[in-house]
Amino acid sequence: MRNLLVKLWLAALPACAQEIFHKPPPDVEEALRARVVQFYSLLQEGKFRQAENLVAEESRELFYAMPKSKITEFRLDRMEFAEDFQSAKLAVATPLISPFLGGSKILFPMTNKWKLLDGQWFVVFEKRPPITPFGPMGSSAPSSSSKPESFQRPTLEAVSGGAVRLEPQSLSFPAKGQEKTERTVVISNSMPGALSLEIEGPALPGIELQLSAKTLPASGRVTLQVRFDPQLGKLGGAQQIRLRVRPTDQLLTIPLQLE
Repeated sequence: MRNLLVKLWLAALPACAQEIFHKPPPDVEEALRARVVQFYSLLQEGKFRQAENLVAEESRELFYAMPKSKITEFRLDRMEFAEDFQSAKLAVATPLISPFLGGSKILFPMTNKWKLLDGQWFVVFEKRPPITPFGPMGSSAPSSSSKPESFQRPTLEAVSGGAVRLEPQSLSFPAKGQEKTERTVVISNSMPGALSLEIEGPALPGIELQLSAKTLPASGRVTLQVRFDPQLGKLGGAQQIRLRVRPTDQLLTIPLQLE
């Protein structure tokens, strides 16, 4: 009977080991929680230069390159510590406006990684392959050993930089001639949620813009038709097309060149 009880206890141990032995000391958890709140509060206030001080040195170049915009709110949903409590994965929910819910706002969890360096917690950004509803592009199907569903979310760096891509990234038009010219830009979305697109800025001379759709579907694409009619206006100087992505507030720019 005693051996049976021991075997049952050992069988149950893996399921509860994380809760019993993997829970961080209270001061470690509170220190990380305070740094996370500080970082996201700075993003909320638009103080990106101050937020940079909470980014690990190895990730600052990536942070510099990210398009940045204020967030209206955030919520820390989950903290998962490594065995040595020197790093952790977090799920932080930030607002997402979904056209599938009538344009209503929901808090959408994103994952990011933090490291304990010289006694302080810093956020770490990593370059990752595009995210699809089935996980990173090129990965195999999820297995039973996959991380909990709340951690299979787009990362902060995926949303902030590279989640929406343009191909090509610039357009050229003939400097001479009177014939109409048309170019196509493909806009792709690697996030598991739909986005919306808006054309911004003043009208450009001789340029007509037409989106195939204003909603950019999850893991999908839309096209932007750019027509140049020199009879209607002459392009001059540095010009660019501006597209605003909602709700991430990312600004996409397409330089126009004369050749």
